[in-house]
Amino acid sequence: MKTTGKQDIWVNIALWRLHWCNYHLNQYEEAIKRLEQLRQNPAWDEYALYWMAYINQRRGKAAEAKTMYQQLLVNSGNTYYGILAEQILQQNFGLSPSSKLKKEEFIPVEVGIIEEEKRNKRYKFLKDNGLYEFAADELEAYLQEREIDMETQNEYWRPYGGELAKIYYYCGRYAKAGKYLYQTYKNYILKGAQNIPPWFWKIYYPVFYKDTIDKYAERYGFSKNFLYAFIRQESYYEPFAVSSAGALGVMQIMPNTGKQIEKDYGKELGIRNYSTALLFNPEVNIAMGICHLRKHLYDKILQYLQEKNLPPDQKENILIPLLIAGYNAGRSR
Repeated sequence: MKTTGKQDIWVNIALWRLHWCNYHLNQYEEAIKRLEQLRQNPAWDEYALYWMAYINQRRGKAAEAKTMYQQLLVNSGNTYYGILAEQILQQNFGLSPSSKLKKEEFIPVEVGIIEEEKRNKRYKFLKDNGLYEFAADELEAYLQEREIDMETQNEYWRPYGGELAKIYYYCGRYAKAGKYLYQTYKNYILKGAQNIPPWFWKIYYPVFYKDTIDKYAERYGFSKNFLYAFIRQESYYEPFAVSSAGALGVMQIMPNTGKQIEKDYGKELGIRNYSTALLFNPEVNIAMGICHLRKHLYDKILQYLQEKNLPPDQKENILIPLLIAGYNAGRSR
């Protein structure tokens, strides 16, 4: 297939499924060809490179596999497949943690001055007076006018991307702050740079409403860190987040799910006079979301796995993935 624009996504999905079929039919040469085609799209490069390495390892081409795993570790050391590559290199190719490839040094760049004097004065005034959203608009407009973007002028863009991340964080737009931080410093994050400063992680992995999360984590038997990560992924802690599907608030609860939680466990949670608008209250949303995770999902999934008579370690390995999938896609799925 040869297509352009948005249709390319279907070509990539077709290539991915073809490689998967080839792999399970032990047609390794064909699978590698499909993956090489997938690598032409940067969004699929990491995935394709990992599976090319894995297939080469399976068919006894250890040298090629090792080279690909090392390349993945250099380019994407902190991603899912980068971490898998590191584990395989340690377990199968004798790479010790002490001999891990040297990480790049993190060098943040601060914004000096906006070159247009009037706009620079307006930007500084808005920022210094805590009008961060307006300051962000001013900086975004400046970058747009001068056609400064991440793709074509990455080094010149970097200080502005970091500045925008901080400004959006200050005004409570945590998801946008994290997005700018990731896009601006992607290579540092993926390669696992050394000496990344605390302010960076504070924006990239925020934790808000800690007392409420900790309280319900203890009540319903969840790891606090699991819930911090879960909420970051759902909404980036933005209380008024609304998904394209209509999920609301910090834990992205669908209105109908909210009604069901209130019906089943409203008394337990102390919720009175429930309405959909309550889902925008972070404390209520977190309480309902964690209760839903435990009562409607975790307990039911655990019961389902027990009926399957699976080994204990297998139950433990798949329970949390099933829990996350059930929360995202619905329990019946």
